[in-house]
Amino acid sequence: MFITGLLTILAHAAIGGVVGGAVGGLVGLVIDAFVDDETIKDTARSRHVDEQLKLLIKDKNTRKVDVGIFERYSDNHLEDIEIETSKGVSDNLYKGQVLYV
Repeated sequence: MFITGLLTILAHAAIGGVVGGAVGGLVGLVIDAFVDDETIKDTARSRHVDEQLKLLIKDKNTRKVDVGIFERYSDNHLEDIEIETSKGVSDNLYKGQVLYV
């Protein structure tokens, strides 16, 4: 099972797709695009279709953004995601920022 999953991840990486995996409750995504607020919102929407969400930027640097995803009105924590890229992260994002989807 582990080998099959690893081969799938490597295959996606080879074709420039989004690579993701879960380790200890944190979902890590590697994308081949510049990360801005719309990228984060689109990622959250794709993972939680038909839900109203609150996104909290927990940490940010030039290559990755850590985001907490919560239900918009109940503040129920759904998951944490880490979006990593080699294309850069927008200067308009900052730690503690809240985005709504």
